[in-house]
Amino acid sequence: VAATVLLMTAVPPAQQTTAETPFRYERPVQTGGPGPRRLAVDVPLLIGGRPFQGRVAPGTGLTDLRLYDANGQELQYLLVPNPPAQPAWRSAKTLPVVPVETRTQKTSGFEVDFGEAITIDRFRFDGIAAPFLKRVRIEGSGDRSRWTLLVDQGTVFSLPDERLVQTELAFMPGAYRYVRVTWDDTRSAQLPRPDVASAREVRNVVPAPPLTTPLVFERRPSEPGRGQFRVRLPAARLPIVALDVDIAGTRVLREAIVYEPRLVGGQVIPTALGSGTLRRVVQDDVTASSIRIPITSPVEPLLDLVIDEGNNPPSEIRSVTAVFADLPWIYFESKGDTVIARYGNPSLNAPRYDLEAVRPTLSITTAAEATWGEA
Repeated sequence: VAATVLLMTAVPPAQQTTAETPFRYERPVQTGGPGPRRLAVDVPLLIGGRPFQGRVAPGTGLTDLRLYDANGQELQYLLVPNPPAQPAWRSAKTLPVVPVETRTQKTSGFEVDFGEAITIDRFRFDGIAAPFLKRVRIEGSGDRSRWTLLVDQGTVFSLPDERLVQTELAFMPGAYRYVRVTWDDTRSAQLPRPDVASAREVRNVVPAPPLTTPLVFERRPSEPGRGQFRVRLPAARLPIVALDVDIAGTRVLREAIVYEPRLVGGQVIPTALGSGTLRRVVQDDVTASSIRIPITSPVEPLLDLVIDEGNNPPSEIRSVTAVFADLPWIYFESKGDTVIARYGNPSLNAPRYDLEAVRPTLSITTAAEATWGEA
């Protein structure tokens, strides 16, 4: 031991090196070329990075993320939220697709002419009297001769007695002047053509892709009339704001509560995070459902889902999906070469870059999108 100590103390200071900051994870980023880039926050980054503390905002989470170029030099980046979305709906009168006498008995529909090509990402069915439950196909066109499929086998419904409403369908943004709606009348009567319909315009806002992930769950012993399921999250302190619970059955109406078991004073105390009503109605092989339970973001990696089954058979849960909060983009300026992301060191504070000076003027909507490579 004495010899070792003497050897260590004999090393000149110039030969001593400082250990590099340890990161648990490393992943490549595919930039697609030089220039401003935006990169979406995904589930692996949320699992491995420093968790958000409370609300999702720059400086409250992922403070250990670092980007490096091919030479190992640190790249500057910013976490940039989306601009506030201002819904802008464009309405127009509907037109018949074909003369009524030539329509088949299995389909019907209408078209909408907005007068000019506009970038849209959502279509709303206005002025259709309830109740109805229909499958629908939506297409878009710029010249009314070549059509792009926007929604295949979508479902819209308005069922006041069951308190189920879904009259909007989303799709990938695109520029279209015409929208064609085709109803599936195989199992239900034709709907009257509404006077107007509406589409949502995309105006300088690039929504981050909705982030979800399937969860592992198992049934737990419980008292009669109550179904209890243990749900395992990928990590603690994830910014999850809802659970989508896919429950089997053609008619479902059951109250559900999500608890988080927390250790308080040496005891595990169930803390309620949120509640909701699981609803489903199936008519003529068409399904209307409301299966989302809003919750407060959990602290622990385990949740308990409790369903009031009443006098019904035990609940059969087919899947549980976590829905994440709206997350910021990762903005950086690419040189066109390899970019490596490293994270997984909770001791690191948020970096401070000169790039912060351009935050008030940068446009996340015009930055090209980068993607995560294979880890």
